Amino acid sequence: MDNKGQRYTADDAEEMIGKLTGMPIPLNSLRQWILGLPGDATDYKLDDQYRLSEVNYRQDGKNWKVGLRWL
Repeated sequence: MDNKGQRYTADDAEEMIGKLTGMPIPLNSLRQWILGLPGDATDYKLDDQYRLSEVNYRQDGKNWKVGLRWL
Protein backbone atom coordinates (compact mmCIF):
# COMPACT_ATOMS: atom_id res chain seq x y z
CA MET A 1 0.00 0.00 0.00
CA ASP A 2 1.39 3.42 -0.89
CA ASN A 3 0.93 6.75 0.91
CA LYS A 4 -2.28 7.39 -1.06
CA GLY A 5 -3.89 4.13 0.02
CA GLN A 6 -3.34 2.42 -3.35
CA ARG A 7 -2.87 -1.34 -3.01
CA TYR A 8 -0.65 -3.32 -5.33
CA THR A 9 -0.70 -7.08 -5.76
CA ALA A 10 1.40 -9.52 -7.75
CA ASP A 11 2.14 -13.22 -7.85
CA ASP A 12 5.87 -12.75 -7.22
CA ALA A 13 8.52 -10.11 -6.51
CA GLU A 14 9.59 -9.83 -10.16
CA GLU A 15 6.05 -9.00 -11.24
CA MET A 16 5.63 -6.49 -8.38
CA ILE A 17 8.86 -4.64 -9.18
CA GLY A 18 7.80 -4.54 -12.83
CA LYS A 19 4.43 -3.03 -11.95
CA LEU A 20 5.93 -0.42 -9.61
CA THR A 21 8.90 0.65 -11.74
CA GLY A 22 7.61 -0.03 -15.23
CA MET A 23 10.82 -1.99 -15.88
CA PRO A 24 10.91 -5.79 -16.24
CA ILE A 25 13.89 -6.40 -13.94
CA PRO A 26 14.91 -10.08 -14.11
CA LEU A 27 14.88 -10.77 -10.36
CA ASN A 28 14.50 -14.50 -10.89
CA SER A 29 17.81 -14.55 -12.80
CA LEU A 30 19.51 -12.04 -10.50
CA ARG A 31 19.85 -14.63 -7.72
CA GLN A 32 21.67 -16.98 -10.09
CA TRP A 33 23.99 -14.20 -11.30
CA ILE A 34 24.89 -13.25 -7.71
CA LEU A 35 25.81 -16.89 -7.11
CA GLY A 36 28.06 -16.77 -10.19
CA LEU A 37 25.77 -18.86 -12.38
CA PRO A 38 24.45 -17.81 -15.80
CA GLY A 39 20.85 -18.72 -14.97
CA ASP A 40 18.71 -18.77 -18.12
CA ALA A 41 21.23 -16.69 -20.09
CA THR A 42 22.77 -18.40 -23.09
CA ASP A 43 25.25 -15.60 -23.86
CA TYR A 44 27.83 -15.26 -21.10
CA LYS A 45 31.59 -15.04 -20.57
CA LEU A 46 33.87 -16.67 -18.03
CA ASP A 47 37.11 -15.21 -16.68
CA ASP A 48 40.49 -17.00 -16.72
CA GLN A 49 39.49 -18.88 -13.55
CA TYR A 50 36.23 -20.05 -15.18
CA ARG A 51 34.04 -17.76 -13.08
CA LEU A 52 31.12 -15.87 -14.55
CA SER A 53 32.31 -12.42 -15.68
CA GLU A 54 29.57 -11.17 -18.01
CA VAL A 55 25.97 -12.06 -18.80
CA ASN A 56 23.92 -10.86 -21.75
CA TYR A 57 20.27 -11.64 -21.21
CA ARG A 58 17.06 -10.79 -23.05
CA GLN A 59 13.70 -10.66 -21.27
CA ASP A 60 10.41 -9.15 -22.43
CA GLY A 61 12.12 -7.34 -25.30
CA LYS A 62 14.76 -5.77 -23.04
CA ASN A 63 18.48 -6.54 -23.21
CA TRP A 64 20.41 -6.84 -19.97
CA LYS A 65 24.20 -6.77 -19.82
CA VAL A 66 25.57 -7.62 -16.39
CA GLY A 67 29.27 -7.48 -15.54
CA LEU A 68 30.67 -9.27 -12.51
CA ARG A 69 33.96 -8.50 -10.80
CA TRP A 70 35.30 -11.02 -8.32
CA LEU A 71 37.36 -9.84 -5.36
